[in-house]
Amino acid sequence: MSRQYQHELHRATQKLLRVGAITKALGFVARERLGITQEAIAERVAAIEEERAAGGGRPTGLRCPECQRISPARHAQCLYCGLEFERRLY
Repeated sequence: MSRQYQHELHRATQKLLRVGAITKALGFVARERLGITQEAIAERVAAIEEERAAGGGRPTGLRCPECQRISPARHAQCLYCGLEFERRLY
């Protein structure tokens, strides 16, 4: 492996470790200060992964008319503000 590629691999690894540390810190803050459960975080991660698989990374699902965020289509209410969906909204 060339020195250039070794250097690029090292930089990418360092960035990935940094993203992991930031993600872990945000998880702690969400649980400790906001009361968000580990299960709720895991559900949202799974929903994001499903959205990416279904839509190639583009947001898919229901756009909430109240907060304008997108919730997975399988949910009957907004994950963010709790508004119940009357019909499929995009």
